[in-house]
Amino acid sequence: MTVLTPTSRQVDIRGRLVIGPAGSLSSSWIVCGAADIEGRIAGVLRSEGEVCLGARGVCACRMTAPAVVIDKKARMSLTLPLETGHLEVRGHLKGTVHCRGIVHVRRGGRLEAEVYARAVKVDKGGALFGTCHVDGTQPAEPGKQIPSYRLDTLWPEHLCPAC
Repeated sequence: MTVLTPTSRQVDIRGRLVIGPAGSLSSSWIVCGAADIEGRIAGVLRSEGEVCLGARGVCACRMTAPAVVIDKKARMSLTLPLETGHLEVRGHLKGTVHCRGIVHVRRGGRLEAEVYARAVKVDKGGALFGTCHVDGTQPAEPGKQIPSYRLDTLWPEHLCPAC
């Protein structure tokens, strides 16, 4: 499905959604197999595949996708959180990011965000501004006690003179 003009309707396709530079889509229900967005989008987008964002301006859309790529020409500001499994930033992105995997800021990319991720990688020439909440551990099971360690097992005397 290709959107080249302003449109406001529900979309439920399993194919590729393309929003051209002059197009805009506004809906509380947008489901697609993958998406290429160069125009405006507002509402709730759920993609089963990769979403490539190349738009400029403010985006009022709650996006959920396994992978999101911010294109080099993108200059986006998100008003709602972005939820993804993997984020690759080549352009500029502002907002809140919830990533179950890796956030990767490439050379020339700029991420100004509050980031919740399992890992963050910033290439030389990339920039990350904001707050990062990085947790590479598995969450503890409810009711399972976290093991305690003695200080001398973590820091032997020859490494920790205060012990």
